[in-house]
Amino acid sequence: MPTVSPISASRSPSWTTRHYDSFARTILVNGTPLDDIRLDQIWVDIDDFFHFRPAKSILHTILLVEAHAAPCHPVREYLVSALENLGTVSGLKTESDVVRRF
Repeated sequence: MPTVSPISASRSPSWTTRHYDSFARTILVNGTPLDDIRLDQIWVDIDDFFHFRPAKSILHTILLVEAHAAPCHPVREYLVSALENLGTVSGLKTESDVVRRF
């Protein structure tokens, strides 16, 4: 049975949610932008949990591809929500209908 290091036993994997912020044009991991420090944390977590050390460039590419599969646009989401709350977009069924209207 594999042993678990104290680091991995004290926290869960830190790369669980990935999105691409198409407004800021950046990768978000658990809601925060991916920077060098965050990439290093994910790399250490992968080593702790799986005893595997991928090249950081490959890890970054994997996170980028995964994030692009789940894009978000916080400004658009905020504006659509605000318009819906004001009742000015009644009759429109989807976010894309709202975007086309403007």
